[in-house]
Amino acid sequence: MKILSIANMEIWPWGENKGIPSIFASQKGFAARGYTVYFLCPYLEGKAKNEVYCGINIRRFNFPFNREKVAYIQSGIRANRLKASLISNFHWLFFQVFAFYRGLQVAYKLKPDLIYAHSFTSAFPAFLVSIFFRTKLVIRVYGTRQLYWWWQNWAYRIKEFRDYLAFKIPADYFVITNDGTHGDQLARKLGVKDENIKLWRNGIDKNMFDLDSLAKEDICKQLNIDPGLKIIVSTCRLRPDYAVDSVLAALVDVFKKHPKCVYLVAGGGTEKKKLEDFARDNNITSKVIFLGIVDHAMIKKMLNAADIFIFLSKLHNCTNTMWEAMSSGKCIVTTETDAIKEVLTQQEDAVLVPKGDINAVSDALNKLLDDDDLVKKLGENARKKAGQVLETWPQRIEKEAKLLEELVKK
Repeated sequence: MKILSIANMEIWPWGENKGIPSIFASQKGFAARGYTVYFLCPYLEGKAKNEVYCGINIRRFNFPFNREKVAYIQSGIRANRLKASLISNFHWLFFQVFAFYRGLQVAYKLKPDLIYAHSFTSAFPAFLVSIFFRTKLVIRVYGTRQLYWWWQNWAYRIKEFRDYLAFKIPADYFVITNDGTHGDQLARKLGVKDENIKLWRNGIDKNMFDLDSLAKEDICKQLNIDPGLKIIVSTCRLRPDYAVDSVLAALVDVFKKHPKCVYLVAGGGTEKKKLEDFARDNNITSKVIFLGIVDHAMIKKMLNAADIFIFLSKLHNCTNTMWEAMSSGKCIVTTETDAIKEVLTQQEDAVLVPKGDINAVSDALNKLLDDDDLVKKLGENARKKAGQVLETWPQRIEKEAKLLEELVKK
């Protein structure tokens, strides 16, 4: 089978082996099955325009207002909302034109059996290329952000009309990440038939289940921190809806009662300076370490070193970071959402706190830091639950590969 993937982001958006593994894992898995896989994406400075990476034929193209060219996170530009909005819209517009043109060029040589669109932004050029070459079309949706909750807001619908409109494309399948953003419900609301919707959780690297007894010693040595401290960890992007500011607000009280602990944050984003300023203004800078974007080897080491994993996302928390924390056997503190309650149970394998309740977060952390046995029990149960409900990436890709093979055979 020959697949042409069209994406508006790099195969590793934050650098090799950094950030979301979903894009890379699927393409690598398809290539490993013997498929011919071409991955078309925006040009990134320092990268070759054409390369073969893990069996994937990557083709990069440049275009005006390509914001992916220099860096994924451009805090200086995003600080100016008007400028950021203009750049974003021009980026979208020129991407549509150039992705369609380059997609036609690659498809003419490849003669693909299937066009695979990564994200809403890539859906429209992928759709047009699929029409020209009469191929099957799959649109991969990596979560739907606030689109489900804000559907009733007419102003937001106008602002995000392009993403809502993508669900009107007659794709053979919408493969939607089950991350708690209710992408399946939104798709149905916009007219997608049930048989065209596949709502699946992301997979997990099998090696995340392998525990590392030396991880804490290594992390403490690397970061020059006291190995006697208890470690609280978050691995997420620093953006408003992931609520790292709420974690810091809770920790102001926690550090007073438990001075022998430290908070490690792995991730990058536009909120970093604001969070650093908060830590400084509340005299907790010495106990909070922002590590920036790190690779998955470091994520695994951090999780193995941690006593507690905390993630207070305001909207959804069924993310790769949550699955990694579960499989690493971490005691989890997270927001109580309908989606997470399908996976984790209060006081059995996690501590679930009400959204926005800083006092509840402080109370939960203080209780856990006083009770090592409870921390151990919750972590062991989370790891056991991960083995029961989560698929490894090979299992997850096998399921999708069979779906695509059956689709192409029709």
